[in-house]
Amino acid sequence: QTLNRQKITERKREERCWANVVGSVTFVPMLCVLFLAARLQAVQYSQGDPELYGLPQWWVRLAMVVCTCAVLWSVLVHFCSEFWGDAREEGGRKSAMGGFMTFCRKLAMTIIYACFTTVCFGVLVMEPPQELVARAQPGESWHHVSPGVACTVFLTVIYFAVYLSFICVRLANEYGLLGQRLRFGRAQEYLKSTSTTVAVFAPMLCALFIGTRIRLLQLDPLHGNPE
Repeated sequence: QTLNRQKITERKREERCWANVVGSVTFVPMLCVLFLAARLQAVQYSQGDPELYGLPQWWVRLAMVVCTCAVLWSVLVHFCSEFWGDAREEGGRKSAMGGFMTFCRKLAMTIIYACFTTVCFGVLVMEPPQELVARAQPGESWHHVSPGVACTVFLTVIYFAVYLSFICVRLANEYGLLGQRLRFGRAQEYLKSTSTTVAVFAPMLCALFIGTRIRLLQLDPLHGNPE
């Protein structure tokens, strides 16, 4: 993009392709802060040694790995589909490969949403080890979901819900799923504006919440609740 704007070279096709590929990593910031929130919650519950007590849950860790692989898969599929689409347009022919690429993109998106939901659920139902709870002193309140982690999960749900709503409305307008095409044109514009706002503020707010939580764990490594 910089080379094209500075008139150093003319690579409009590559710029357009890479711009579409960049859209496939939109979810990465929110996924990162969500994974970090799950880790911090596990550190709090295990009092600094989550590996010893198997926290987060094994299925939460598996969801993190699968989600990361799905994001990488989505990037590769977007990259291949963009250049394949350009080659197909230049050749003036259609192929079943385009439909296969679309299916792969949708499948990757479905996996990402399923894994993000799994991680959010795992954070909320995570429980501290019983032996640590038994040794807790009266009045200690460290075995609960911290406000920073809860707010991070909440903003993550809003973030993905807005994008999912935008995708559904866009598909309904393109294919006329609920009537004539562009029936929800105004809703699509509204959700597009909302998604932009959420994409700007939600990751930074979550990073601020997580940073605050890390500072609290530094002040009180065992409980994360300094007086």
